[in-house]
Amino acid sequence: MTMNKYTKKIYFKKEEIKDVGPSVDSDDIEQRIAARRLRIKNRQEMLGADTLTTTTKEQSHQVGLGRAQIEQSNQRIAKLIRDGDSFVTNIRVACDARENLKRAEDHELNQIRVQNLEDDATNSLDLFNKITEQWDIVQESELVDETRELLEKQKKLCTDLITEKNKLINELNLEVKAKDDHYVRELKKRTEDIDLLAERMESQIKAMQRAYREEILAIENAFLEQREKLTNEQNTEWEMLMKEIKQKQINYLKQHEEQVFEFEKELNDLRTKYSEEYNALKISLGSEVETLESHLQKLKSTYQLNLEKLEYNFQVLKRRDEENTVIKSNQKRKITRLQDNLNNLHIKSVKQEKQYSAENEQLTEDYKKRMENYRDLQKKAKLFLDNDRKNFHDIWIMNEETLKKSANRLLDAYRIITEQQLGLTWNPPDTTFMCNTGPLVGSLDQIVCKPPAVVAMELALQTDRRRIHSPQDHTVENAVPTSLKEVSPEIVKEFLQLLCYEPEFLIEEKMKRLLKPLGQEEELLLRLDTILTVLGVQTEEDLDDLFTYFIKQNKYVSWKNRPIHGRQQQHQQLVHSDDKSHSRYAPSTMTEESSKLNVGCFLLSTPFFQ
Repeated sequence: MTMNKYTKKIYFKKEEIKDVGPSVDSDDIEQRIAARRLRIKNRQEMLGADTLTTTTKEQSHQVGLGRAQIEQSNQRIAKLIRDGDSFVTNIRVACDARENLKRAEDHELNQIRVQNLEDDATNSLDLFNKITEQWDIVQESELVDETRELLEKQKKLCTDLITEKNKLINELNLEVKAKDDHYVRELKKRTEDIDLLAERMESQIKAMQRAYREEILAIENAFLEQREKLTNEQNTEWEMLMKEIKQKQINYLKQHEEQVFEFEKELNDLRTKYSEEYNALKISLGSEVETLESHLQKLKSTYQLNLEKLEYNFQVLKRRDEENTVIKSNQKRKITRLQDNLNNLHIKSVKQEKQYSAENEQLTEDYKKRMENYRDLQKKAKLFLDNDRKNFHDIWIMNEETLKKSANRLLDAYRIITEQQLGLTWNPPDTTFMCNTGPLVGSLDQIVCKPPAVVAMELALQTDRRRIHSPQDHTVENAVPTSLKEVSPEIVKEFLQLLCYEPEFLIEEKMKRLLKPLGQEEELLLRLDTILTVLGVQTEEDLDDLFTYFIKQNKYVSWKNRPIHGRQQQHQQLVHSDDKSHSRYAPSTMTEESSKLNVGCFLLSTPFFQ
C-alpha cells in the first residue's frame, strides 16, 4: 500500500501540533469557524502542489519498462501483420491480373466471332436471294432438260449454303471445346492458387502465434522486473513512514492528556455556576404555582354556577317534551280518520274499474268480430288477385313461347339466306333478352297492396285503438298475438323502434348519411323499409309472422299485465331518449335474460333473413 503526498503531509507535518492556530474543538464559535476555513485553505494549497509535482514527474520521468515493452511488441506485431497481408494478397493480385488479361482476350475473340457471324449472315442472305430468284426462272421454264439443269444448279447452290453453315458450326464447336479445355485448366490453376493461399495463411498464422507467445513472455518479464523494483522502493519508503507515524502518535497522546486535564477543570467551574442558577429558578417556579392555585379556585366557583343554569334548562325542556307527546297523539287520531276516508275512496275506485273492465270486454269482443270479418274479406281479395295473376302469367308464358319459336324460325331463315344465297358471314344478333321469362312488370300484389313498412307505420300512428285492460282479462290477453293489429299502437311502435335501430349492420353507411338530414318520421319509415327489404318481408302477412316469431323467440313479456298509464309513460321516455341520441333501444317490457340478447343476432337467426 502506497501513500500519496497529501496523506503523507497529513501524518507527517514538520511543525508542532501546538502551533496549528485555532482548533475546531474550541468552545468559541468564531475560533471553530476560523479553524475550518484555515483547514480548507491548506487543503487546497496542498492539492495544487500535488498536481504540479505529478505533472512535472510525468514529464521528466521516462515510460516504465512494461509500457516500453508493450509499445515495442505492438510495433513488431503490426509489422508482421503488414508483411503477412502482402504475402497473402500477392496471390489475389496475380489472379486478378490473369483474369483481366483473360477478359481482354475474350472480348477481342467475341468481336472477331461476331464479325465472322455477320459476314456469314450477309453471304448466306445473298446466296439465299440468288436461290430464290432462280426458282422463278425454274417455274417459267417449259423444257424438261432446261428445267433439270436449273434444278441441278439450285441443288448445288443449296449444298454450298449448307456446307458454309456446317463449316461455321464446326468452327464454333471447336471454339466451345477449346473454351472447355481452358476452363478445366483454369479450375486447376485456381485450385493450386487456393492451396497455395491456404498454405501461406497457415504459415502466417503459425508465425503470428509464435510472435505473440514471444512478445507476451517479454512483456511479462518486463512487468515482473518493474514490479520488483517498485516493491523494493515502496518497502523502503513504508518503513520510514511507519517510524514517523509512531513518533507522531506518541506526541498526540501527550497532547490529549493535557487537554483532558483542562476539560476537567472547565467542567468543575460550569457545575458551580449552574447550581446557583437552579436555586433561583426553583424559587420563581414556586411563586407561579401559588398563583395558579388561586386561579383554580375561581374556575371551580364558575363551574358550580354553570351547573345550576344547566339544571334549570333541563327542567324547561322536559316540560316541552310532555306537551309534544300530547300533540303527537292528536295527530295520530287525525291520521286514522284520514285513512278510513282513503279506504272508502279505494272501494269506490275498484267498483268503477270493474264496471269499466266489463265495458272494455264487450267492446273487445265486438272489435274482434269486426277484425275477423275484415280478414276474411282480405283473404278473399287476395285469392282473387292470386288467381288473376296466375292466369295472366300463364297466358303471358304461352304467348311468349309462341313468339320465341317464331323468332328462332326467322333467325334460321335469315342465317340460311345470308350464308347460302348472299355468301356472307353470319353474325347472329344478341338474343339474351329471350332468356327472360314472365311479365316485364311487377306482380299484382306489389302494385295494388301497400308496402309492409307503410302498413306498420299506419298501425303505430293509430290512436283510436287504445284499450283499458282489467285484471280479469289476464288469461285472454296473455296469449301470443298473431298480428300487429291485435296489440296496442305503443307495442307496435316499440317493435318498430327495435327493428329500426338495433340491426344497424343491415343498413349501409351511405344510406345512414342520407337519412341524417330527414325528419324523425321520414327517417323511421326509410329505415324500416330498408331493413324489411333485406329480411325479405314483402307483404303484411310476412310482417305479422315476423312480429309473432320475435315475441315467441324472445319470451316477450305482455304489456297487458301492467297499468296503461305507467306503460305509456315509460314508452314515451324511451322514444324521447331514442329520438335524441339514436342510441341502442332497450325495451322495458323484456326480462333481464332476454334484454341481454342482441336483437341484431336474433334477426340473423330468423327464417326471413335465412
